[in-house]
Amino acid sequence: MPIFNIDELTLIKMYTGFTMDRDKTIQAIEESLPYTEDEEIKKRLQSVVRKVKAMTTEDFAKIDLSKAMEVPIYPDQFEQFE
Repeated sequence: MPIFNIDELTLIKMYTGFTMDRDKTIQAIEESLPYTEDEEIKKRLQSVVRKVKAMTTEDFAKIDLSKAMEVPIYPDQFEQFE
């Protein structure tokens, strides 16, 4: 299983929402890339996508996000993926 640093875990937490759904997380990150202006953040997001794609759905569900930074999550921001 890939190793994620705190920044990557935080990005996963931001894009995962309330469920650990690997495919929806990949989709959400990939859809945000064209709108991400900061090159460093874009590179980090691309790295996360590569690592997550290399994982199984079962392994993704086991990611421990307890070390991720706290980020505000608003339920309506994820409605488009349901």
